[in-house]
Amino acid sequence: MTLLKQLTLALLSGLLVACGNDISRDTPEVGDGLIPMSSSGGASSSSSSSSSGGSSSSSSSSSSSSSSSSGGSSSSSSSGSSSSSGGTDGSDVQEARQGFFVDSAVANLDFQTNSVAGATADDGSYQYFSGETVTFSIGDLAFPTISTGPTLTPLNLFDTTDANSNAVLNTVRLMLSLDVDGDASNGITIHEMAKGAATAINFEQEPDAFTDDMAVINLLANSGSSSMALVSVDEARSHFQDTLEYEVNDRVVVSADGPGNTYELFNNSFGGAAVESPVCPEDATEDNRRITEVMDEELGKPVFEFFIDTDVDGDRCLDSITDRQRIEVKTYSPSPSGVKGDEGEITTYSWKFRLPEGFQPSSSFTHIFQIKASGGDDGPPILTFTPRADSPNRLQVLHQASSLVSVDEITAAELDAFLGEWIEVFVRTRYQDAGRLEVHMKRISDNETLIDYSNNDIDMWRDNAEFNRPKWGIYRSLNNVEMLRDEYVRFNDFCIAEGTNTCGSDVDVDVTPPDGGNGGDGGDGGDSSVPDFGFEMDTLGTAPTGFDIDSEGGEVVVSDENAAEGIQSVKFTHTGEGQVRMRHEFALGAINTGSVSASVFIPEGIDVDTLVTVYGDEYNSANRVIDNLFKDGEEFRARTATDGQIAVAMYNAGQWNRLTVSWESVDTSNEYTLELNGQVIGVYEVATPGVVPARVEFKFGGNSSAITDYSVFVDAISVGDASSGSP
Repeated sequence: MTLLKQLTLALLSGLLVACGNDISRDTPEVGDGLIPMSSSGGASSSSSSSSSGGSSSSSSSSSSSSSSSSGGSSSSSSSGSSSSSGGTDGSDVQEARQGFFVDSAVANLDFQTNSVAGATADDGSYQYFSGETVTFSIGDLAFPTISTGPTLTPLNLFDTTDANSNAVLNTVRLMLSLDVDGDASNGITIHEMAKGAATAINFEQEPDAFTDDMAVINLLANSGSSSMALVSVDEARSHFQDTLEYEVNDRVVVSADGPGNTYELFNNSFGGAAVESPVCPEDATEDNRRITEVMDEELGKPVFEFFIDTDVDGDRCLDSITDRQRIEVKTYSPSPSGVKGDEGEITTYSWKFRLPEGFQPSSSFTHIFQIKASGGDDGPPILTFTPRADSPNRLQVLHQASSLVSVDEITAAELDAFLGEWIEVFVRTRYQDAGRLEVHMKRISDNETLIDYSNNDIDMWRDNAEFNRPKWGIYRSLNNVEMLRDEYVRFNDFCIAEGTNTCGSDVDVDVTPPDGGNGGDGGDGGDSSVPDFGFEMDTLGTAPTGFDIDSEGGEVVVSDENAAEGIQSVKFTHTGEGQVRMRHEFALGAINTGSVSASVFIPEGIDVDTLVTVYGDEYNSANRVIDNLFKDGEEFRARTATDGQIAVAMYNAGQWNRLTVSWESVDTSNEYTLELNGQVIGVYEVATPGVVPARVEFKFGGNSSAITDYSVFVDAISVGDASSGSP
């Protein structure tokens, strides 16, 4: 913080104390404080918002600004550069956003959007406006034009999720080879000489042909780089895998996975006691938890439902606080460093939420999202998403630079546009005094953007703070309790990522994320080209997301040693006594008409079985519906109720095998169709008649004593409900 800013805040502090203003509240309200003051300290600004009721005042430096009020007096001002849209009146001014091109950070790569041209900075950053396209180039060598986005990689250049494609690997090879100092660990820098020597290159050709391409040879010879040799395919693959793992896909995600252990799910991901519940610990039971997991019909999967009881609930079981209540999840001091925002750091948050029809906000405050400082000036939040009772009701985005200044409504939209709809949210911010903030809210049902805001000079760091942290849930005032009701709000798919790392869906752009699956049941009853579980976003060496693991006899971990699609799969080893298996319960529960697909790699010479089994309500023989076995000698078997195990086909050892089982009205038909490697093998009797599939198990070894030095791999798993066409 600058000396001028410190002196200014000291003066304001004296004024506030003299006037008896309470600055210790944890709750920003438009109009709080005595001094209408900017939320950030730049020299120019633009913002817009709606105004209804009461009186208002506004001020700005070298720009226009309008402010919203909801009863009583409101002040709002803005400085710095911003853009705001979504149910607002007045000018709608765009401000350039900051994105990154990452293959390590690539510096001095030319870019051209619809309205901005330049070269990437040392950190690989480029400038763009929302909704634009961008063309990256090295002199006369232009890459394909693509949609802009917060973080782009060679995968985006060729609209693929396959990191092993020729185009992607050849691009990575070239960029590594063009690096001025030949050390990608400190980033890649392209010399100006390379721009003068570059001509068009075919990146789709085979690696050997790419190496011998005269356009590549001439470019490297005149590139100004430290070496004229082209980096090998293996080196490029290893480098890009590290880039994806540590600079693109390193994130923390919390998604509902079915009823039970909901608080524990948040605690495990966010650290410590992440749930702030109004129910006292001594009274807490599984039945009175205020966050549960329920099936959502629109999304077709489990989601989190937050509940607050108007008459019963308080604030964290604190008897001294009677004017507010909350049920929230948070990160805080005991949380891992990866979910806490440090000074100068870029942090991305994304999630989904749904306010029910008839949702009744308070005229005082109801927060459903907060960013708060921890330590120092950490009383009121820095940022909130606040549904507000007004005429009409609206959803505000509020900002407060410090506890010594008033709260600004930086953008807002009418609340009716949100009610009864799932909303996808993307927030990216740089935590510093002259920070950055992007907020995007999109209605999922029709892809309508409801709020689109950016500011390149906004104060996002408090004096003496240790870190910043997010909070989600229902936190509301009881000052006007007569206008409130018991409230339910649904949330799902919380994501926190730092630096250039991204969350799976950046809602302001149409960019295919660099992964091979969406991490949950999302099939359509067929063998979809994008599997539900591709494991590309999972961390190497850890258990795969979305599965229960039993690995007493070995390991079940995400690996990059082998993959059917992308560059990661799940590796099974069975080196000791005990079971080795992974299990997944269908998100929709029992599926009477549907399918399961998976790719399985069985090495040559193996003498241990690999089983893919579909079960009903429980994992036991009485609930075994479909049971397929990869035996030694490349024999593939199916288990039937009448004949037990029967040999039905031959699989390919040492290769990936694609298995699909599909069924229709299986509770009465008692049969399923088996496909192996794209060929229909036949229609077979189920193992247990009258049972409806509800879960699947992948098991290495027919029993706990099936010990071997071999490993098998599973990838690209899809589960579909073909009867409804929904996941």
